[in-house]
Amino acid sequence: MNTKDMIIQSYIDLVIQKKTTHVKVAEICDHADISRKTFYNYFVDKQQILECIFCEEIEKTMVNGLQYPINEKEEVIATYNSFLKQKDFFMIAMKCEGQNSLFDIIIQRCSSFCMDLYDPYFKDKKKLEYLSYKYAATSAMLLKKWMNEGMEESAEFLADIYLSSIQQLPSYKKKKG
Repeated sequence: MNTKDMIIQSYIDLVIQKKTTHVKVAEICDHADISRKTFYNYFVDKQQILECIFCEEIEKTMVNGLQYPINEKEEVIATYNSFLKQKDFFMIAMKCEGQNSLFDIIIQRCSSFCMDLYDPYFKDKKKLEYLSYKYAATSAMLLKKWMNEGMEESAEFLADIYLSSIQQLPSYKKKKG
């Protein structure tokens, strides 16, 4: 495991152990057996670790789903299954509120992702901006409910709920080809 992955895993371990994302950089360094200087070579702050976990685990799955010939439902199921891989961590992280929370990261990253994905299909950029935010907020709220209730519903169940909420967006798969 490389140093960056050790830092991320230490953060995940500590969040699960302490049942909060309010973990000190010093605790992460002690757990990973690294210096603070080494920590700051990889991350600006501990909030960046949370964003990195989301980007590398979840967003990466979303992007991969766009590149391979699978249907939208399979893409969405794969994304929800990515959350399930770190179920204990994400359930705790979603409960922690405030600036740079997982909830905020999801809205910010998903909104940006949607704007980039659908930009070629919208002349009205303001409408795209608002639809992207709506998409991201809807996704974040659905994830929050799922995580706060223990992630007991299946990824397939959530995919059905999610897909019924994004009917206003054009199908990028149909337009690409």
